[in-house]
Amino acid sequence: MASVIVSLAKLRAPIALPIAAVVLWVAGPAPADANGRSVEVFRTIEGSYELIVALQPAEPVVGAVHFTITPVDAATSAPVTDARVEILARGPGGSPAYHAVAVNSPAEPEYYDFNLTLGQQGEWTLTVDVSSEALGQASVTLSFFVDARPLEPGVASTFVWLLVIGAFVSGVLYLWRTSRRLTADRPNEAESSR
Repeated sequence: MASVIVSLAKLRAPIALPIAAVVLWVAGPAPADANGRSVEVFRTIEGSYELIVALQPAEPVVGAVHFTITPVDAATSAPVTDARVEILARGPGGSPAYHAVAVNSPAEPEYYDFNLTLGQQGEWTLTVDVSSEALGQASVTLSFFVDARPLEPGVASTFVWLLVIGAFVSGVLYLWRTSRRLTADRPNEAESSR
């Protein structure tokens, strides 16, 4: 019976470590893959362009929001990689809150990205101005609603984190104490069997 208990004790650490690794991997931060995870929220044809606007998160909340503008030649459906894309964001009061230039990267020249930190809940307006030598200029305006954060940082979230950390530390201490006790009991078992 004692050998069965020792065998089970030896299995706890090898099983607990992979389980902890999987939990940390699943709960860890998401990869920074904005264009693949952005959700299209607006598409229109304006002038010579078809303009596609995508954002992340799909339902924006107060805080950081990632925007991706994709200008496409409306006649050929070819992406426009040499455009200048300017953005004017107006908050719920209607006054200009941000002016930004969206930039594309050499790795994905068809996507023009920018980030905004939206500080208020309510209806926001985004004006997108696109211009290129070949297709000229176009401008579109779209509206979107920014919701409040579901959980504001504060006492409640701090308490939850302390509870999670406390549970984790308690589990580690329990495993450490149990393994020390089992290790300390082994020499006594060897002496008693003589």
